[in-house]
Amino acid sequence: MTQRKAIYALLPVLFLALIHAGCSSAPPPNTEIEDILDHEVGDLDEDLATRIMSEAPKRKSRSRVRIEGEIKREIWWWIRYFSVRERESFARTLNRAEIYRPLVQSALAEARLPRELFYLAFIESSYVTHATSHTSAVGIWQFMEPTAKRFGLRVSEKLDERRHPIASTYAAIRYLDFLHSRFNSWYLAIAAYNAGEGRIRRAIREGRSTDFWTLADRGALPRETMEYLPKFLAATTIAFHLDKFGFNEIQPLYQWPKVSGIRIPAGMKMETLARMTGMPTKELLRFNPALLEKLRHARRKPVQIWVPQTVAIRYVKQNGELALESISKTRPI
Repeated sequence: MTQRKAIYALLPVLFLALIHAGCSSAPPPNTEIEDILDHEVGDLDEDLATRIMSEAPKRKSRSRVRIEGEIKREIWWWIRYFSVRERESFARTLNRAEIYRPLVQSALAEARLPRELFYLAFIESSYVTHATSHTSAVGIWQFMEPTAKRFGLRVSEKLDERRHPIASTYAAIRYLDFLHSRFNSWYLAIAAYNAGEGRIRRAIREGRSTDFWTLADRGALPRETMEYLPKFLAATTIAFHLDKFGFNEIQPLYQWPKVSGIRIPAGMKMETLARMTGMPTKELLRFNPALLEKLRHARRKPVQIWVPQTVAIRYVKQNGELALESISKTRPI
């Protein structure tokens, strides 16, 4: 324990050096944050383990829904990074993520997967639906096109479901469940989400271990992947202790309502739909970000889109021949 304390005692010095070297405008550390980070590691480790391992949804004969909890120095570094150096950016992401929390965590609960996976998209894209990486990964879950299609998303010149938070969330859940079934470890499943399942299989062969930290210590993982899991665990830790880290006023930029699918005639212009639903075009696109072209060019047959449930009910009353459908059984377009 003495050696561990010595390691953690050096972290503030290293972190302040990084701030002065590359981010001199960063806000000074919050005293309460410093108290948490300099506290005996075992206490917070136990608390995080309790949250992650005990509160994940459970069902009989499926213990794999648990994510193991452990605080290591790599995680502490990212906790400091998010809560001090990039504090304002992290707060903005918290606000943006709150829009999608009910949607994503409900889908995770439905699939019996850990609710903490909500923060994977937090790390992937900061919950920006139009986020695009330098490798052409798209959406809040940052799907590459082949993987997106493999797990049921449609990607074309006119439609990209990677941009839709609902469709992409269900695809991400299918992908994460698949990865966990292959590696039987949430740490390795999360690593594979970043690096690809083939790369993690090769790392296991080269590193002769199925333990993430052992593979990292032996240099078997790509550098980005070695940082990816600690970033995820750091974000999760802060999220479970928002008040202690001084993030006391988290408010969603807007509240994502319950939505339903409605069918509209082929060729209907967006302006006409806006008038019939009473929704501005900008709002229609907010709920259907997968549309890449004007609605009238999407299909030559009736089209299904998503709108707030209250709007859908009103629309169906006015157009009785059109069926109202549950989002759990339908897809956009």
